[in-house]
Amino acid sequence: MRMSYGLRDWLAVDGELGIATLGAATFDDVEVSIGGAPASPQSLTRTTQSARFLLGANLRLGVAWIPTFSLGLGAQLRRRGDANVSGSDLVPVGREGGISVDPVVAVRAGIERRLNARWLVGASVGLSRAVTSPAIDSAEVAVVVSRCWYPSWGP
Repeated sequence: MRMSYGLRDWLAVDGELGIATLGAATFDDVEVSIGGAPASPQSLTRTTQSARFLLGANLRLGVAWIPTFSLGLGAQLRRRGDANVSGSDLVPVGREGGISVDPVVAVRAGIERRLNARWLVGASVGLSRAVTSPAIDSAEVAVVVSRCWYPSWGP
């Protein structure tokens, strides 16, 4: 979900909230210790969910056809599940799940078409990265339907 506030015809400030659930990832041949036993190679399975909030600037370079370019910075709340030995509920020492806060950077480019004074449609592609270890990189494609509101108050 994204909301924008236009500062000028060519510049808007964006706020964005996004959530993601990543499927179970399996990591093969990871050296782990279970219950104090000597380390041995195992396959581990882990899931991750995240919620992020971005603030950014959106350049809008047109009237009827509007190329857009965005840059956003923000934070992501990441929840990692326990890394279980594949096929069991065993959790190796040091592979427990947890919650972390990660800085995020995102870029986006798109095109919008103005249908009338209030409605726009378009599409965009973007890349984002949660920059702590392990990083979460994402590529995003969005279809945009926007309704503009022009308040009678303001500068």
